[in-house]
Amino acid sequence: MTDDYLWDRTGSIDRDVERLETTLATLRYRGDAPVPPAAMLGRARTWLGVAAVLAVGIGIGWMVLRTTLAPPIEVQTVTGTATIDGRPALDGQRLDTGSWLTTGTNAKVRVRIADIGHVTVYADTRLGLQETKAGLVHRLRLDHGTIDALITAPPRLFVVSTPSALAVDLGCAYRLEVDASGEGLISVALGSVALEGDGYVATVPEGARCRLYANRGPGIPWFTDAPDALKRAIEPLSVTEILDHARPRDVLTLWHLLWHVDAARRSEVIDRMIDLVGIPPGLDPDRARQLDRDALQAWWDDIELDW
Repeated sequence: MTDDYLWDRTGSIDRDVERLETTLATLRYRGDAPVPPAAMLGRARTWLGVAAVLAVGIGIGWMVLRTTLAPPIEVQTVTGTATIDGRPALDGQRLDTGSWLTTGTNAKVRVRIADIGHVTVYADTRLGLQETKAGLVHRLRLDHGTIDALITAPPRLFVVSTPSALAVDLGCAYRLEVDASGEGLISVALGSVALEGDGYVATVPEGARCRLYANRGPGIPWFTDAPDALKRAIEPLSVTEILDHARPRDVLTLWHLLWHVDAARRSEVIDRMIDLVGIPPGLDPDRARQLDRDALQAWWDDIELDW
């Protein structure tokens, strides 16, 4: 005798099993057969597929809706007077692409940057809107004057162009000042800003400043708590003074200094950086001396953690 009868009712039947079947016959289920597990799995997969399609559709729809209905660039005068394209600015007025906001003496204006933050515009400032695409980029132009920017968005969604450089937001708060000659200063209070110009990028982290030079692009950043002797040496580019007064934290300045000196002095800067903070394991100092971007980026990523 085999056990086949217990599974598919084939083979010989055991008498005890027969008696048990007879006793339980009155309790037999007489409804529809239950759905086999495989079929249930198939249905579940079908509904999961439908749910996934719906989720994707809803997500795309939301992105399109957000792009279409995102708040515009709006102006709110706090104090003083301001004009948009020569006409008095109205509270809540939209700043359109190609328009210019100009503030008067003692003025203070708040500009909402869609749904990612705002810019405070101070007296005697000329600020234009170059481009705005919700979820993509918002680009302003600071011709001259002073602004404070407070942005909470992924990196590179907010950009301010100046006569000397682009200030690319990396998620931060900062003050940007530009004079009539096109030169300026950026002071970062939170996060960091990338200054791009003349083929050179200066990354300015929280607590640091950097000058912008007309027709030359950004300069060399420094921390505001750096030794005064070091800060005084940056403007005339007195390399020896900078190296002598640099602290471990001031490798920010030394790292950017590498792009402003010749090969011989570059080697001195590299040696001083190694003295101050060491060099990541496996990184060849000679690659850094040759301005190998991958090597320098790896070094930057390492020292940035200590700020």
